[in-house]
Amino acid sequence: MREDKKDAFFVGHMQDLAERSFRQGFPLFSDFLTTSQLQVLSGMLHTRDGVKVSFWGGSYDCEYVMAGFFPAGYPECESSYFPIDILHITTSQNGDKTLTHRDFLGAIMNLGIERSKIGDLRIAEGDAYVCCHRDFSVYIIENLSFVGHESVTCHRIEEEHAKLPGRQYEEYTRSIASPRLDNVISAATGVSRTKAAQFIRQGLVIINHKECSSVSFHCRDDSLITVRGFGKFRIMIPENSYTKKGKQKIIIYKYI
Repeated sequence: MREDKKDAFFVGHMQDLAERSFRQGFPLFSDFLTTSQLQVLSGMLHTRDGVKVSFWGGSYDCEYVMAGFFPAGYPECESSYFPIDILHITTSQNGDKTLTHRDFLGAIMNLGIERSKIGDLRIAEGDAYVCCHRDFSVYIIENLSFVGHESVTCHRIEEEHAKLPGRQYEEYTRSIASPRLDNVISAATGVSRTKAAQFIRQGLVIINHKECSSVSFHCRDDSLITVRGFGKFRIMIPENSYTKKGKQKIIIYKYI
């Protein structure tokens, strides 16, 4: 029930943005959306005639994106219209190069910034690159001086050079009896199905940004799964891809 109310509030907010964009004659933008919010939004893309919806997160392959509502007849829905900056967070030359995604994101949110104002964050050679709402980029640059105990500097990447590093994955293939959630979690983490089921029932598994406590949940292709203590995985389930014994082949991309 709580999730239903949350979704209803979100839909109402998106419809309001579309209506205001139409009436005012200029584009309006959401915060960064999660995968589950995108799924909700996909069901209402044509609820307002005269408004086009476009998505952008700062790079072509972003997980978190903003929705842009553009009145019909407005110039092309270019990515440059979106209020997104890419910031480069740099550690010192002899600093700690093992800082993680959680370290950098936690430091930014400790500044009092909501998660919805931050998009994708990627690590490359010990530095971090983060997409953020343009309204908060100067604040982050001026106030982010430490990540953990490590001194850092932060600057905005100029628009013509703004590009996120490519995603980094560890890729491996597994075969499972069926795409039930316990099977998938077992294959992704290397624990037994019994242990995987415990993780699920304990609320340690998040699918597309929503907690799932059903062991028998049927995973879909291109699901984003987080297992607390093990990290984040993207699960691909190719159609008609089975072993000789009839097991389903899946491709697992573990975020590094």
